[in-house]
Amino acid sequence: MERQEAIEILWAILDKCPGLEQNSICLIPSTVGMLAEGYQIHIAATVCDEAREYLRWLLANYGVEYKEVNERFMIYRRPKTKLPI
Repeated sequence: MERQEAIEILWAILDKCPGLEQNSICLIPSTVGMLAEGYQIHIAATVCDEAREYLRWLLANYGVEYKEVNERFMIYRRPKTKLPI
């Protein structure tokens, strides 16, 4: 995802989930070989069920994907694949 979009998502998350500490959130540029486009957001925190449902709703509205592994959310956008002609 573009940097500005990632920042918008971060602000929306922090607005509704004020318990998240800033040091638990990272904005990471994707590198070659990663299955993501642009920037990723990583959140390392215990998230309550209500916040988890909000995150799912928010991310679906932005059309981005996420994985949740061991109290870590990884939010990203898959690269657009080109179909062979």
